[in-house]
Amino acid sequence: MFASGTVPLSGTRGRRIVLGVKILIGKISGHCPECFGEEWRALDGSERPDVTDDLVCVGCGHKVMCADLVLQLPIDETIY
Repeated sequence: MFASGTVPLSGTRGRRIVLGVKILIGKISGHCPECFGEEWRALDGSERPDVTDDLVCVGCGHKVMCADLVLQLPIDETIY
């Protein structure tokens, strides 16, 4: 459900910066309702947000609950 990326930065002594996560079901990702961005970060700074966590769009700063993004994704009934 989540795809994330981290990048080591020189001079950060092994620390990693979380670029953002994508909320995915299959190959379909949740989009920001403001800027249509696909990259999110958790408000609490966790690398893998839970479905009940609040997220912030990396592109525009719009705040949304992770569950709301999941609910906007179409679910194909033929999968089940």
